[in-house]
Amino acid sequence: MMRQVRAFLAGALLVGLIAFVSGAGTYAAFFSKTTNDGNGVGNSVDAGTVDLVDNDAGSAMFTVAGMRPGDPADSSCITVTYNGSLASVVSLYASVSGGLAPYLNLTVRRGTTTTGFGDCSGFTSTQVLYSGALSAFPTAYGSIVDPDPSWTTGTSHGYQFIVSLQNAPAAQGLSAAAAFTWEARNL
Repeated sequence: MMRQVRAFLAGALLVGLIAFVSGAGTYAAFFSKTTNDGNGVGNSVDAGTVDLVDNDAGSAMFTVAGMRPGDPADSSCITVTYNGSLASVVSLYASVSGGLAPYLNLTVRRGTTTTGFGDCSGFTSTQVLYSGALSAFPTAYGSIVDPDPSWTTGTSHGYQFIVSLQNAPAAQGLSAAAAFTWEARNL
């Protein structure tokens, strides 16, 4: 009898195994899916731009040699244009060096655009942004903020820089240099 029980269990196990294997191959289900692909183009993200240029073509606004107290002030104009896609705020600052900087008077005016770099003919001042010694000119973003609250693509402004030498014997033989920077930061 033990033999019959073993044969029966072995057969039942074999039938169960065959049923399991054949059942796994016949599984079926309903399904559906959707894709957001932008009509076949795909989803995309583009970054905006902040792009500020001037019309100096790499030239300095001033190169003055042998300046004397009482000489007429030197004047130079520059136009700054915004080509970025993001509205921005523009600030003006400088890197100043040299022992003559405390003896140089500097006035910076904002106004209409100019006819060409260095040429102030046709410039009309609308506001004085700075008047004081070159050595005290701000050296960091945010100190002199352009009065236009939002520069957008195509915005242009002219700036006039006027420099003169104070009547100070201590200025004799000294020199100074400055690099002026306009920096745009998006709103």
